[in-house]
Amino acid sequence: MISQPRNKLSTTTFKQSDIQAFIRFHDLLQSVISASLSISSDEEFDASIATLLKQIGDEIEADRFCLFQKMEPEVGKKELQFRHLYEWCSINAKPSITEPMFQQVALEQAGLGRWLAALVKGESIQTLASEAPEQEQFFFQVIEAKSALAIPIFLDNSFWGFVAIEDNLKERNWTETEVSILKSLVCTLGISISYHKTQTGLNAIEKRFGLLVNSVGGIVWRFDPSRQVFTYVNDEAERLLGYPTDAWIEDTAFWPDHMHPDDSEEAFAFCQIEVEKGRNHELEYRMVAKDGHYVWLRDVVRCVKNEAGEVVELIGIMYDITAQKLAEAELTRSQLSLRQAQAIARIGSFEWNIKDNSVHWSEGLYTILGFDVDAFVPNFDRYMEIVHPEDREMFLGKIQATLNEGEPYDFEHRVCLANGQTGMLHCAGKVLFDDQKQPEKLLGVASDITHQKKIETEIRQLNEALEQRVDERTKDLEDALRLVQLEMEVRKKAEGALRESEKRYRMISENMSDKITIVGPEKRVRYISHSVKEMLGYNPHEIEGKDAFMMIWPEDQEYVHKGLTRLVEGESSVTISYRLKKKNGDPLWVESLARWLYMDDGSTDGILLTSRDISERKAAEEEMQKHLQKEKELNELKAKFISTASHQFRTPLASILSNVDLLEMLMNQTGRQGEKPIERISERIRGDIDRLVHLMDDILVLGRSDAAKTPFYPEQVDFSLLCEKVIQEVMATQQWKRKVELEVKGTPRPVVVDPKLIHNALSNILENAYKYSKDNHAPEMTLCFLSDRVKCIIKDYGVGILPADLPQLFQSFHRGQNVLDIEGNGLGLAIAKDFVDLHRGTIEVDSQPNVGTTFEIYLPT
Repeated sequence: MISQPRNKLSTTTFKQSDIQAFIRFHDLLQSVISASLSISSDEEFDASIATLLKQIGDEIEADRFCLFQKMEPEVGKKELQFRHLYEWCSINAKPSITEPMFQQVALEQAGLGRWLAALVKGESIQTLASEAPEQEQFFFQVIEAKSALAIPIFLDNSFWGFVAIEDNLKERNWTETEVSILKSLVCTLGISISYHKTQTGLNAIEKRFGLLVNSVGGIVWRFDPSRQVFTYVNDEAERLLGYPTDAWIEDTAFWPDHMHPDDSEEAFAFCQIEVEKGRNHELEYRMVAKDGHYVWLRDVVRCVKNEAGEVVELIGIMYDITAQKLAEAELTRSQLSLRQAQAIARIGSFEWNIKDNSVHWSEGLYTILGFDVDAFVPNFDRYMEIVHPEDREMFLGKIQATLNEGEPYDFEHRVCLANGQTGMLHCAGKVLFDDQKQPEKLLGVASDITHQKKIETEIRQLNEALEQRVDERTKDLEDALRLVQLEMEVRKKAEGALRESEKRYRMISENMSDKITIVGPEKRVRYISHSVKEMLGYNPHEIEGKDAFMMIWPEDQEYVHKGLTRLVEGESSVTISYRLKKKNGDPLWVESLARWLYMDDGSTDGILLTSRDISERKAAEEEMQKHLQKEKELNELKAKFISTASHQFRTPLASILSNVDLLEMLMNQTGRQGEKPIERISERIRGDIDRLVHLMDDILVLGRSDAAKTPFYPEQVDFSLLCEKVIQEVMATQQWKRKVELEVKGTPRPVVVDPKLIHNALSNILENAYKYSKDNHAPEMTLCFLSDRVKCIIKDYGVGILPADLPQLFQSFHRGQNVLDIEGNGLGLAIAKDFVDLHRGTIEVDSQPNVGTTFEIYLPT
């Protein structure tokens, strides 16, 4: 029969026997609970369950007590199967758990579908063998039972399994009270088993978690922000920094106290702000290890919040990034060296990412083209605008051929520089392809050959002029035409022979290897290559076996000896430039690469020197030094001339001015004061003298600037006050009552400049703004304090500058075509630019004719 639902037990009237059963089963229930909570290992738990099942079986006087757990259905199957977990048997029954058919049971297949339907609904079921349906008779025969009771087990409102209680000697009908008590007992038993399995799983998870956090390669930590203490730190902390984990937890100030002094305040403040805002964050800082060295850490922090959104815990991982930081520092040093080398050689590099059309320029390329790194963002289209219009078609053809064929490119083209002039670049590079053989990147270098091309052009022009003079001379010598023709024929033959000789010489030179010399430990030449014949005039047998220093120029022997000593001190190779003594006694400059010659056992067997002729390079260096010295002498001569001329001009001007004063004094004495024509002439003379003196001052300043003799005394000044003084002084000299207001942006701070030079530069530009905007709106002056520099803007609303005059705007004595009728000498802007350049600053100008002009002066702070 099928028992009544469980909730009906509350309305049942209990008998005296039921009460006694309650007491007995209550004691059993306590035994089950205490046993399940005190057992830790799986072996102990299995043994304890076996004891409990025997105790329950003896108490209820059953012959077999079995526990079955529901299994997950196999793929493609719907029927439920049950695993036979535990079993107890009396002496009247034989074990069934060892039978294969009972180790994994499908109730429907065993004819117990009626049982399954009741159990999954939470109902117990008991059956007498004599009253069981026909399909269940086989089951009772197999287990040799007279009656059976099955009680379901539910955990978390989910069907977990069931208990089967069997009697083999007698038929038994269980009362509702007994069944209800057994349900409680069985449910507690199921909970105990599930609890143990869960606890065992948690222990395994905690063990795996411990292994995991100690193998992540970083310091895993947990932090309580309310108590400001670490609650957990893994073992990696002691391995990485040397401090035991207890030190982190016990010392509330451990983290800030063991941080680098330069990082502590900023890192602590940053974390405090991020935690207050409840944001996950990352930061990098240094901590001092126990042995005193610093370790760079990247700390990845996550905020754990409660339901109210409050941060209740911080968890994170500190990764050791010391090696990365050292690599970044080394990369920075390498990049600085590369930038310096490119700047010296006037070389720049670039990288074009073809897929997203992004372009990266080195600082060298920005310098060559004259563009500001912060203001100009390069890409292919913008670079095409820089390419000279007449070279764009050729440029596109070269690039397209490289992309199509994959071959490296090497060509020259003209560019439009930022200052409006035309430059010449030599470009070389190659294309990189992706996995699909499609062009991905274009890499290359560009060298500035503008000066080289200029020299070539001058040489070509000289040659053309020379040819022209030859032609003119030829016309004057028509009477000697036959002789000239004969001479030309002889000359052609000689030129042919010369070209043939040059061809053979070039072939020999291009295939001639460097001189190879092996010097033994005793400093004697063990071997020398045959190229010594062409280089020094000796045959190899004349050198081999001799003292290696025999060929070295006497004054250079000590220098070479010091260079080779560097090999002994540990350097892997040494490059030395020195002179060799040729067989005819002449010196020959060579450059030698010296390195140790090793034997198979690792011992040294002498020094290997690879030498090449650098005579031409040395001659070129000496010639360059001569040119530099000559240029220096010319600059000094120019400065001396300008200074002398300026002082010589001042003497007659002073004499003229004194004569004007004398003339006015005589007029006063003779009573002719007030004669208008003479007064006007006197005023005009004085004005002209003032302009000439001002011109001489500008020429003297410009001369000193060209000769690099301008006094430069930088000091810390209040730049706002300096600008105010410039405005007051310039306004005092103007006849127009137009007031300039100074607008200051940003936070004012002291700036290190030469106040006299900057005052002069700003005065010249502001005076021009007044002069070229007569009868218009007053000029404007704005001072902006930026993060790393200061910017001064002077704007006027005057005649403007014609586009054709912009490229020559800062050249000495240049004046725009639209201001020739306005007084000026063309030196003010040239002087202003020289003074700004002396401060390593820049001047930018933007102008529109009849609209106005804006000057922007940038000075580093």
